Amino acid sequence: MFKPFSIVVMAAFLSLPVQAGADALAQLRALGPAPEGLSIELRAVDVQSASAAADGVLRPGDRIAFSLSGVENATLFVLNMDAAGAVQMIYPNRFAPRPGPQPDALALIPAERAAYVLEVSGEPGPEVIKVFALDGDAVAFDALLSKLFDRTVAFPPAKGGSEDVLQALTRFIADNGAGLRTAILDYRIER
Repeated sequence: MFKPFSIVVMAAFLSLPVQAGADALAQLRALGPAPEGLSIELRAVDVQSASAAADGVLRPGDRIAFSLSGVENATLFVLNMDAAGAVQMIYPNRFAPRPGPQPDALALIPAERAAYVLEVSGEPGPEVIKVFALDGDAVAFDALLSKLFDRTVAFPPAKGGSEDVLQALTRFIADNGAGLRTAILDYRIER
């Protein structure tokens, strides 16, 4: 019997001043249109404290997933930003590389029996998950993310700082925001 291959998401940590990270987190939260039926929930897969995870408090080593609803026919992109402002694309990734329209109204990332897991790592502090759901052609958004993130890595980190990512996303949304919905999930890493 074969054991499924799994990979651990490791958050890239940039040494930015704490205030810069807090400002970037606030900017990412505010980016994009209202959810309009799109929602995201944290799903505890294997955590040290189920009650803490239910309150959005995670510890290094916790394994999690994200349950998304209202995503039928949308192409999904999921970014994570840590307390220092480091941005990482967690979906799509090397193990789920080709985003496409979701066939169902619900999605789980990672999907059940996926070839990877999401394991919490990084420094203590607040983090934000930002979901982008595109209801139309996602080619231009995917191309933008390819410019912003190092897709040679399993879970692509931003090539530049969070300011570059946020500015590019803001410009894209201003110019091409039709059919784009966003949702956020705040959580906190504690030791």
